[in-house]
Amino acid sequence: MLGSPFLYERFNPVLIKGKLISQYDNIGEFRKEPKALFLFKLSVVSLNQSFALKDIDVDIKYENNGQTHNSAVNQRQTFFTLDNKLRKLSVPESLFLNNLSILKKDEPAVGYLMTTSPVFADNKIIEIRFVFKSFNGKEKILSFKSNEIDETKLLYDDSIWAPIDSTKL
Repeated sequence: MLGSPFLYERFNPVLIKGKLISQYDNIGEFRKEPKALFLFKLSVVSLNQSFALKDIDVDIKYENNGQTHNSAVNQRQTFFTLDNKLRKLSVPESLFLNNLSILKKDEPAVGYLMTTSPVFADNKIIEIRFVFKSFNGKEKILSFKSNEIDETKLLYDDSIWAPIDSTKL
């Protein structure tokens, strides 16, 4: 039957699948407010069809404080304290997933996503949901439950963190 692959593709819904590669969190200041800062490295793929990406939100569900709804953010001057040393994030903006406008069908996209959340001291994260929003209002969710994340398999990539002399800030 002619046109079958087109019809198959057209009527199968877009699926967003992915893998969490890295996760960094820190307490700091974002736009002059105290915030919890999160940086994720993800590998995502759009199955069945390409996905026209307008934005990505990050919902974080906490054990004691419910859920926060957060937008992906870009900020060139981002500092984290890692191993008791101040580090500057050094990732080109082209590697941030929220700067993409399309997730091409069946082509993995690997990149970073940063978000902020209110600071909840000693509050355990239960789930992280990445909400991929399209230009036509559709949403696809990629979710990771904390009890399913094997932290020994997460990558600590020291190449994205430039050392900083904090006395020169």
